Amino acid sequence: KKQYWNIALESNGCVVKLYHGCRNSSSSKYAMEAKLTVLDEEDNAPWTLLSLDIHAQPKTGESSHQLEPNNRQKLNLHLLCAKAMGIEESTSNKKPLDCLFTMAHTFALSLQLEILSAQAEALKRGMWEISSLSSKDKNRRGLHVSPIQYYNNTVTSHEKRKHQMEETNTEDSIAILAIHFWHVDDRYGIPKVRDVELSDDDIRNNDNNAKYFQDIAATSNNIASTTEHASSQGAAQSRFTMYIRAIPRKGLILSLPGGEAVMKGLHSDEHSENYANIFIKRNLKKLQQSIQNPFSLSAADAILAATYICAHLKCVAVVDALMTATKRNSKNSNERLLPLWMDCFMEAGGTITIAANIMYDETSNSSSTTAVPLFRLVCDTRTGQFLPVFSSSTMILRSCACHDIAASRVAMALYSSTHSASSTAATSAKTTISSFSMSGPKKRPRSEATTALRDLTGRIIRDAFEGLARSMDNLSQKAGVGANQWDDYEDHEIGAIENSNSAKLRANAVTNACEDVKQSLMTCCAAAAVYGIGASALSLAFGVDAMIDMAGGILTNEESEISTTLLPSPPVCVVLDQHIKEEKVALQNKIRGDEPKQNWILERHAIAITGCANEDYLRLLYYEVKTETSDTFSVPFRTSCVSINLPPSDLVLAVQSAMKLDCE
Repeated sequence: KKQYWNIALESNGCVVKLYHGCRNSSSSKYAMEAKLTVLDEEDNAPWTLLSLDIHAQPKTGESSHQLEPNNRQKLNLHLLCAKAMGIEESTSNKKPLDCLFTMAHTFALSLQLEILSAQAEALKRGMWEISSLSSKDKNRRGLHVSPIQYYNNTVTSHEKRKHQMEETNTEDSIAILAIHFWHVDDRYGIPKVRDVELSDDDIRNNDNNAKYFQDIAATSNNIASTTEHASSQGAAQSRFTMYIRAIPRKGLILSLPGGEAVMKGLHSDEHSENYANIFIKRNLKKLQQSIQNPFSLSAADAILAATYICAHLKCVAVVDALMTATKRNSKNSNERLLPLWMDCFMEAGGTITIAANIMYDETSNSSSTTAVPLFRLVCDTRTGQFLPVFSSSTMILRSCACHDIAASRVAMALYSSTHSASSTAATSAKTTISSFSMSGPKKRPRSEATTALRDLTGRIIRDAFEGLARSMDNLSQKAGVGANQWDDYEDHEIGAIENSNSAKLRANAVTNACEDVKQSLMTCCAAAAVYGIGASALSLAFGVDAMIDMAGGILTNEESEISTTLLPSPPVCVVLDQHIKEEKVALQNKIRGDEPKQNWILERHAIAITGCANEDYLRLLYYEVKTETSDTFSVPFRTSCVSINLPPSDLVLAVQSAMKLDCE
């Protein structure tokens, strides 16, 4: 039989000290302490409770004086425990110390839950607040905390409770705290919520302070009360939810979406030593430390570790959906949806790497080349959204993805002209009121420079990767944390997920989302190949920095002389030669005998790279272009465009090696 109390004698053996849990190194206090004595020399003399102390504090050191029990509450707890011990003494069981432990542990767990709830509420208004989103997006992506729900257990006898738990195979929870994060599509069912917990062996192998968890027993995966609580809470609808349940004589138990897949992966001997399981174990240990150590309670650590685990499961579900999706209306029912030249694979920690086999000339074959990592998609722990991340060697691609105007000389000139014009307009508006009428201010015409910024490379590439992020978010919300990690709404009626209409409808929605992701991935892969590998290769080959928006606008099929649709953005180039020529323009009205007007035109000779992506290949195309421009505020006009072949073998290998090292 398990012993919960540790026993020590004080006052020459006249007082019995009972303590439980870990010891605070700073105050030398235990989580639960009680002192008892016997005031009679008879054999059946009852225990007398002298003192009872419950201790809990946050990890971060903030003040929790408003949650700490006051003297009145301590007195009421003392009297309640003494009365419960007296009632237990009068029964046939006569286990007053066990009764004392149950009463004290119940109060301790409720105190710990209140501290964690207060910390989560502070995080909701502080570090985890998403102020840049609208109120609708905040409700979908921000952090939400449901008030602690305390259950009214009518069964009071310990033996009756134990018998009831054995019959229903459920835990006797006294309270539950729900923390909601991230949006999920739950139209066809809710994500499975299961307990997650490391075994005692895993904790001892990874932590010298295993005493924190020595009293936490393994719990059942059947948590019907948790799923019922999830469906009854309005804040839990369409959101991932982390549950913390308080179970007397066991402790605080954590439940997560996809917990069943996590525990199956940890218990699998085949993959026990891979990096993904190491990542999961490390974050599970942080989870348990943050909620089960009463002197180091931290809702921030718990939420962060939980989101790390859910981000990992989310990426696994997305990659599995993309790699297993098949084409519709195809002769081959098993034909892969993604192109054969594209590959995506999962990395531990909520990261997806996108790679591609690139054709560098007409003679090369995409199947014979090595897949090159182009970019990554990282799941943000606060919002659950996917963000593109690029190699440090692809500076132009990184600048274009965030629309940094410093990467384009044309964009900088346009921005400077727009900024100076707006400053002049603001100054004139202060000195005149003629622009206002009785009906209100007049609508300003859109600036030509602002309109021209839309056609530049930075704006186009940023919109492409933002579209990819949105399509990935849509897919991740429908895929959840795994295809088999759903509690469908019809399962309790039908009894089998294969026959459930909810499962079929969800699979159809996931396939539709995969088709949207495919189109965005093809465009973004072509952009990454051109402005990542292509730009770096040009810089290394010619010894000068590659530039954008200097080789004219978007190439058309007539200029490129190919039938495949090209990347819908201006090519990247290196300028080989440039000079200024003078051009005289005759005036239409020669009233005063004016001389012809002189225009100065800048001519450039450059080597440009663009790309095309279709179902069969991803290819880089090379052109020799000549451009003209009469001012610095517009994209140069392309006067000549001739297709050429470059020997990229050694050059591309050097760029690929640099990108692989950055990814590793």
